[in-house]
Amino acid sequence: FKMNASEKSNAIFSFDSDQFGVGEVVAAWSPDFNYLAACGESRVVKYIDRQGNNKMEMPLKNTGKVIALEWDKDGDSVAILQKNYTIVVWNPGTKSVTEIDMPS
Repeated sequence: FKMNASEKSNAIFSFDSDQFGVGEVVAAWSPDFNYLAACGESRVVKYIDRQGNNKMEMPLKNTGKVIALEWDKDGDSVAILQKNYTIVVWNPGTKSVTEIDMPS
């Protein structure tokens, strides 16, 4: 995906700071490449299909910056690692959310 028009690439779709906030965006494709999980400074994780349609959003309760996203092997859930040692596991299909606080 492409974040803004100044980057030179073959964009599948693009977003701007209105969707993610200003700054770095962390993203990960599902194993089948049908969905993208992405989160920026707004701390709202977006579940986007490969046509660029925002299918679902999940605002994070915790204020820690998102530093990594990773899908499980089946593409059902995405783990969201936040800088303040919090891991959120989100299943967009069931809308279940599990929050794990790790020791710092």
